[in-house]
This record gives sequence, C-alpha cells and structure tokens, in this order.
Amino acid sequence: SYIGDGLANSYYGELISAVGGTEYKTSEATLTAAYTIGNWTPRLIYTKGWNIKANGVKQNDTGYQQYIAAVDYTLSKRTMLKATYALINNDKGAAYDFGINAVGINSATGVNNTFSTVGGTVQGLSLGLRHTF
Repeated sequence: SYIGDGLANSYYGELISAVGGTEYKTSEATLTAAYTIGNWTPRLIYTKGWNIKANGVKQNDTGYQQYIAAVDYTLSKRTMLKATYALINNDKGAAYDFGINAVGINSATGVNNTFSTVGGTVQGLSLGLRHTF
C-alpha cells in the first residue's frame, strides 16, 4: 500500500493454492517509491516473484520480475490524469501476465495461432483520467 511522499514501502506475501491434489506456493516482494512535486507524482515499483514450490519442491525457472513506472498529474482537487508503463520479465518456465486484459505473446510453437507468456516478456501502457464525485 502507498504510505506517503518520499517513502518506500515493501510487501512480502505468500499464496498457497491446491490444484488436482498438488499444493502450490508462491512468494513475492514489492518495493514502491513515490514523491509529489507540485501537481506531479512519479512512482517506481519493482516486484520480484520467486520460483514456485509444488508440494514443497522448488520448480526451477518459474519466477518473474515486474517493473512499473507511473506518473499522476493532478488537474484539480477531484480530477487526475494517470500514465503507467509496466513490464513483466518471466523466467524461462514462468507464464505471468497482466491479470486484466492479458496481452500474451506468440507461443514458441505458433500452433493454431496460440498465445502464451511462457518464458517471455510482456509489457503494457495505460492512460487514464480519474474524477471523483
């Protein structure tokens, strides 16, 4: 969570899920830094996801790194412009993508025009306007 100007915060969490009798455990940490300068608030975010463990056994090359550069510009007390660039760099056995509006990349096989993020890098740019009523 964002804790204020000029401060960085970190997050570390674990997610445990079970699929078909196999327990999967993932760990990740995020570091965020932001600072407001006039109407501008630039923000840098770095996330590291470590290799997945399946039933306690580490699965090699299943981690990722995510980099985000964002900026907010305050137009008024209730209106803000936003721009964000994000990049996810998957390890060769990982398939992380954006949770909403996943972009995917061409699969290594190209069979049936399928898309996959396995081992690839995905990136996206978003622009927005936020107005509170």
